[in-house]
Amino acid sequence: MNYVQFHVGDWDSSTRLLSPLEKGIYIDLLMLYYSLERPLMRSECERISRAYAPNEKIALKYVLDRFFHLEGEVYSHRRCDEEIAKAAEKSEKAAKSAKARWNKAGKGSSVVNSAAVAVQKECKRSSDAYADGMRMHSERSADGMLTNNQEPITNINKVGGAFSEKVADAPEPPPSDFCDEIPEEPFPEDWGALEPLPPPETKPAKKEKRGTRLDLKELPEPWERWAEEKAPDLDPKAAFEEFRNYWIAVPGAKGVKLDWFATFRNSVLSMPDWKRKTFRKKTEADKVKPASFEEIQAIIRGEKQLRKDENDGQA
Repeated sequence: MNYVQFHVGDWDSSTRLLSPLEKGIYIDLLMLYYSLERPLMRSECERISRAYAPNEKIALKYVLDRFFHLEGEVYSHRRCDEEIAKAAEKSEKAAKSAKARWNKAGKGSSVVNSAAVAVQKECKRSSDAYADGMRMHSERSADGMLTNNQEPITNINKVGGAFSEKVADAPEPPPSDFCDEIPEEPFPEDWGALEPLPPPETKPAKKEKRGTRLDLKELPEPWERWAEEKAPDLDPKAAFEEFRNYWIAVPGAKGVKLDWFATFRNSVLSMPDWKRKTFRKKTEADKVKPASFEEIQAIIRGEKQLRKDENDGQA
């Protein structure tokens, strides 16, 4: 069986007093039972217990004694047998329904019809064999072959589902070493009046940064101090003026930046040599204003007049 109903209420009521270890072993045995679609052999349970620790073996024996019925060398589970029988009956009905559909549409190819008939026979044979086996097992169970240490099942929950079996007067689990270390302390009186947990802290949503266009008209002082330190040979104001004129003229999204100071730093550090000469700071020699053409002409005329006067004096 690849599917079985799981009724949460039935499972909770029948396993409320089990430890987590016992619940795990119980559900593992049930899944094996349904996958094999038959009772568990005693030898199979012994092979399973070989991989268990001592306390797990004790829990396995307790689960088998409480929820399963040992008949000779076979562990049976009444609720599992009922669910498996229901699944077999449902499978048989599905086979009959399919047979009816095939007969209705069986006016076609004889090859298809013969194959369909063969499949129907095989399904019916498997279903009959399974039903006979379950009937024989139920009859043997009804003969009352119980062990001396096994109490009869007296209360079966009829609500439905695969895990609702309840057992009356089940034997108490044997003592185990790992349970001795857990002290039996009652719940505190104020256990039901615990303070509620504080609400989780909610962090404010981060505002997404958006770029802007350059709106500076003058070089900021931090920018100028950085330029003086990193590029002492450049005139920071001249470099900024060229930087500002360029980015103001850039259209659209290309002229939008998140950090204009970082853009200015990259512009200065990556400035080529030919451009760097243009913005080089002027020295004292550069500050001397060159003579104009008129001044040069006057100097030349003055020298000519001086030479003429000297020649006239000598004559």
